[in-house]
Amino acid sequence: MNNKKVFSFHMFLQTLKQTRLAGFIMMAVITLISVVPIISSLSYIKEYEQVNNVGGISGNYFLVLVFIIVVPVISLVVWSFLNKRSSSDFYHSIPYTRLCIYLSKTAAIITWITGILAVSVFLGSVAAPFLYAYAFYKGIIKKGKNR
Repeated sequence: MNNKKVFSFHMFLQTLKQTRLAGFIMMAVITLISVVPIISSLSYIKEYEQVNNVGGISGNYFLVLVFIIVVPVISLVVWSFLNKRSSSDFYHSIPYTRLCIYLSKTAAIITWITGILAVSVFLGSVAAPFLYAYAFYKGIIKKGKNR
């Protein structure tokens, strides 16, 4: 019987599927926010012929503000079934404990947030070397010259 489970992998996967639209939209927005400063520094290189240190999320403070918005939005999507009578009755009629529902859905939220952060950091880390390669190719960074 399912009422003794503390975590349901099936409910976890189902919650990931239910929140994929909001998750992918937030992933696209946050990835754009983390990659745009790197791309905008290309114009800085062209104009001033100087390379500023860009990369990762250390200098992108707006990324932190976006996560203040992402967590509540995904949480509202996950727990929105409590606002509808028919959905609420359905979820309370399935043979899972409230702890199991809470842990499974919270794990899905944490998975989405971790995935969004990992993708944005990865793409930011991939874009930064291309910036420096471009600057080296254009002769802005000289070989063997320290900054």
